[in-house]
Amino acid sequence: TKNFFVLPADEKLADGKWYWTVEAKDRDGEVSQRAKPRSFYAQDGSLDQHIIEPAEGYMVAQNLLPDLTFSWKKNLPQTFTTEIQVARDPSFNNIVYSAEVSGSSTRVRDLALGKYYWRIVSKSSSSTLEARPKSFSVVDSLPATEMIDPLDNGKAVVREGRLYNLKWRPVDGADYYRIEIFPQGGNVPLYKDVVYGTSVNVNMYSAPGFVDKQNYTIEIQALSNAVPGVKTRMTGRLMKSSFLLAKLHPVNVTLPARGAKIDGFEAIYNPPYVSWTSEEPPASAQIVVIRTDLKKPKVVMKFPTDEQMARGLRVAPRSVRLSNSGEGLRSGKYEVIVYAKTTDGIDISSTDSRYKGYFTVLPVPPLDSPDRLTQTPSKFDTRYLSNVDNERVIRLGWRGVSGANDYGLKIYDEEGNIVYEKYLGDNSEYVIDFVNLPVETKRALAKGTYTWTIQALRRVDTDKDGKVDAVLQESPEIGSQFVTDIPVPTKAKTRKALNPYGK
Repeated sequence: TKNFFVLPADEKLADGKWYWTVEAKDRDGEVSQRAKPRSFYAQDGSLDQHIIEPAEGYMVAQNLLPDLTFSWKKNLPQTFTTEIQVARDPSFNNIVYSAEVSGSSTRVRDLALGKYYWRIVSKSSSSTLEARPKSFSVVDSLPATEMIDPLDNGKAVVREGRLYNLKWRPVDGADYYRIEIFPQGGNVPLYKDVVYGTSVNVNMYSAPGFVDKQNYTIEIQALSNAVPGVKTRMTGRLMKSSFLLAKLHPVNVTLPARGAKIDGFEAIYNPPYVSWTSEEPPASAQIVVIRTDLKKPKVVMKFPTDEQMARGLRVAPRSVRLSNSGEGLRSGKYEVIVYAKTTDGIDISSTDSRYKGYFTVLPVPPLDSPDRLTQTPSKFDTRYLSNVDNERVIRLGWRGVSGANDYGLKIYDEEGNIVYEKYLGDNSEYVIDFVNLPVETKRALAKGTYTWTIQALRRVDTDKDGKVDAVLQESPEIGSQFVTDIPVPTKAKTRKALNPYGK
């Protein structure tokens, strides 16, 4: 007789736990006592176990480690006991955590920052199975950001009608930021938002709770979304920054009334006033009057002048008459800006359209235009200059205009640039003397076709200082042309004389 038994292949046992025993029967038919039963497991296929999550290379934020589930699958009989192991090295020589586990998952609570390897090990009385390990990393919170504007303990200067752009430095790995603004010492936010970027526009001028010259605290926290199989969500360290809120109250131009239309004669004989107001006394304030209807806007008046400002006169009068310009207010469109700063250096200029002054000086009847324009010679070229008896001048002439006491001359090059201009008084002729012209002007008029224009003006003495300087009337510009082609002198070449006395 044999002391073993082989189960026939066609008698397959179902998966699960089974028991077996044996008893002996002699030739006489006597049966022995049955042996103590023993158990075994039937299983279709080979024994197997493998770990699932966290996946290879997974990153978990340290504060979220207690929520991380370590999971696996195994196909082992119940005679096996299973242990989870976490080590600093892939050979598991430095195991930092181990625990017997049951089921298909567990959690690990306390691990320092760094890279780890994990696996499960299952043992029976006769064998040990080790799952292939995977690595994961316990990472720190995202770092705190830093404020760019306003700086910590700095100042946020806000303007009426404009949102303030809060800006902070980006945090590597952050997907978005949570921002809150509190009154200093308060715990209820006046503003909160989630921002997918590193700046946000906030109304801190008229929104409830934002008070001028009060301190506030900004709290910003960087956050990162979870990526399945790659990393957990991450939170950043909280940044707190304080700032002083300063609401800007620009100076306001109150006169002339915005959009006012001023009679041209009235503007000369009875110039208007500019008046302005400010909620607090400025450290500096300069009124600047700009004519805006020209191709290039032109500053025509300043109160105080730049020279007066340099000498210490820093603040313009609250009301000043526009009468100290040499040319006065000619017909056209004007803009008034008061450039001002507070004692702590904040710009409160009236540069916003709501605080500027705007007015128009209506045209006065124009003077008649000069006519009968002549230029002698009309061609100032090599042929003309080859005659030594010809004057080295071009004479410009015109017929005078009744009522005019000044004429304005302008000379334009072929590209339309002004290369020469001059006021001539009541003369009806002007001589361009090429011998005595400044070098730069002579170069500008050396070669080309030039357009010259003449404009008649009537000037009057409006401020009774004895100077007839303010323009009351003017004519259209009338033009004609002349041509120049002045040869450029060259140095004469001479042969070096021989030294009759040798070397």
